[in-house]
Amino acid sequence: MEEQNREVQIMKAEVMNLEDYAMGPESIIKQVAIIQTVMNRVMQKDQHYGIIPGCGDKPTLLKPGAEKLTMTFRLAPKFHVTERDLGKGHREYEVKTELISIVTGGFIGEGLGSCSTMESKYRFRNAEPELTDKPVPKKYWDLRKAGKAEAQKMLGGKGFVPKKNDAGQWVIAKHTGERVEHDNPADYYNTCLKIAKKRSIVDATLTATAASDIFTQDIEDLPQDFLNQNSAQKQPEPKETKKPTMDFPGVRSELKLLSGSGKAWNTILSSMNITSYADIKNDAKKKKQLWDRVNIELNKLKKAGPATIHTGKDIPCPELDGKMVAEVDCDICYTKGDCPNHAMTENP
Repeated sequence: MEEQNREVQIMKAEVMNLEDYAMGPESIIKQVAIIQTVMNRVMQKDQHYGIIPGCGDKPTLLKPGAEKLTMTFRLAPKFHVTERDLGKGHREYEVKTELISIVTGGFIGEGLGSCSTMESKYRFRNAEPELTDKPVPKKYWDLRKAGKAEAQKMLGGKGFVPKKNDAGQWVIAKHTGERVEHDNPADYYNTCLKIAKKRSIVDATLTATAASDIFTQDIEDLPQDFLNQNSAQKQPEPKETKKPTMDFPGVRSELKLLSGSGKAWNTILSSMNITSYADIKNDAKKKKQLWDRVNIELNKLKKAGPATIHTGKDIPCPELDGKMVAEVDCDICYTKGDCPNHAMTENP
């Protein structure tokens, strides 16, 4: 019977054509576009993804970003935890995450992640500082209470701290930089379990959504010593960076009228790596992306309270060598209304 079942399975495998179940190029392009749109319009740098210094330009997908993508594609995670005893109170947790379609209930993909109390950040701690016989100056407490940076200098600089000795007196102590093992690994059981879960869901999300060409993972979990060394080796010479300009007609005035400052505008430009109008002058796609971001901010600001947007002023249009035009809503000159100088039919 087993031999017959095996033969039936082989016959089914022979007649199944994988191309019959393949996604078409249009579907793949659409899925990639959805991920990029969510990244540009919803995710925030250092919250949903981040750039790790010295580890290339590809952003690292963080747990909040993975959760945004699973929500976007309607995927529900299912976790399977394996616990291993490493001896002397140490444990390792391995988590397998299955992603299930909320719509169909079908299996989409899976990922693995592990973490243990033997990892250096959980196994070791800084040794207790060494006490000196020097009392803490009274002036230190006054400067510290006032929040003055000079307070640390009163102790001797970086690495020195105030600490009570056996007699209950405050003396200056010095950190030696020595690291010792934690005496109770159980303090980090829950932390390691959560870290393993995080690594697992990030891996599953990248696998299921085929987003590894956009994001990487787990780089933020590398030892700090490695990151510091890698950063020192790979970081290029610092270049003079341009501050985002405010010389974008129309958009600037709208945001300033709504928010009272250019903070929102500068945030948008910085997140899109735009330093001047020249960066997007001949890039229609990036112009559209900029307008999408601006409209999101404008909608947020409008909900915060009433404001008058239209100023009724003439402003210089960069596409017309600074010629003054009515403040209208044009995708070329970034103004408000229908710009007669450009005859635009599609407004953002």
